[in-house]
Amino acid sequence: MKKVLLYFFLFILLIISVNILDYDTSKNNDTIEFTELKLLAKNITLEIKEFYNYNLSNIKVPYNESYLREYGGVCWHYSEFAYRIGMENIESGIFTQKVIIDTNKTRRHQFTTISNKGGYCIIEQTRYFCFPLLI
Repeated sequence: MKKVLLYFFLFILLIISVNILDYDTSKNNDTIEFTELKLLAKNITLEIKEFYNYNLSNIKVPYNESYLREYGGVCWHYSEFAYRIGMENIESGIFTQKVIIDTNKTRRHQFTTISNKGGYCIIEQTRYFCFPLLI
């Protein structure tokens, strides 16, 4: 439970920093690795946008890419789609993780993170947020 709350807090903090502080990663002398990571995140979300259809009635339908493309799905379907693309890039040094957070006592939300030695990105259905590692 503590881990879920930590992920939720980090996610909210990232959203606030992007929206309120107008975070601009282009000011950070991006590494090649981070630039490649941002490009992958952008391409994943662009592909999702081509067929995106949030369809709550499919919440219990098992993941199937063809079905998702035709009939839509919910957050976890799109997270799974992004996760699988991330896993296809593991030999390029990409690490991928699905994150599930509680949004209240009965609901959850899922998104995917991709990372490499240059930074990390949150892939949130049709949006992405990327941050360089500052160490």
